[in-house]
Amino acid sequence: MGLSLLRYLAYALIPAVTVLWGESLRARLLYRGGRRAIRLLIAALLMWQLVRLMKYMFEPVADASPEHAFWYLYYVFRAALPVALLWIAHVADADAAVQKLPRHLLLLLLMNLFLAFCILTNDWHEQFFSFLPEREGELWEEQLEWGAYAYWVIWFLEVFASLAIFWIKAGLQ
Repeated sequence: MGLSLLRYLAYALIPAVTVLWGESLRARLLYRGGRRAIRLLIAALLMWQLVRLMKYMFEPVADASPEHAFWYLYYVFRAALPVALLWIAHVADADAAVQKLPRHLLLLLLMNLFLAFCILTNDWHEQFFSFLPEREGELWEEQLEWGAYAYWVIWFLEVFASLAIFWIKAGLQ
């Protein structure tokens, strides 16, 4: 088997593993809010994986607009990942009445989606990534701008906040 065939086989199996893992985790949660948060997490992971698979299937072309769209599109689904983790941490030991996404997490999701929209429109303003002129044998070269660093700092802070909440709640129990 060639390396590319193994890569495509892995891309085909990873969504199945994601669904099995997510459903086994969802089955262990008692509260509806936690189960809904797990579903959000599974959906975001599956869509993120699908977009990543599709972007690697494209061959580089002279007009990079469709290729850039797939490179940017997975940021939309990545926006829901830390929010789902924070939602799971929020309802980890709450009562069953907490079912909906809390307002503060909804605002955080909207902020993440706004940043993802800014990334989707990057080709017009180039505040997240800029593309250097073509070199011989290469189609384009990417350079990070200030927006990419701000996005990653915010994203990792959200993930670390959810881990800290889990850690604190585990310590209290």
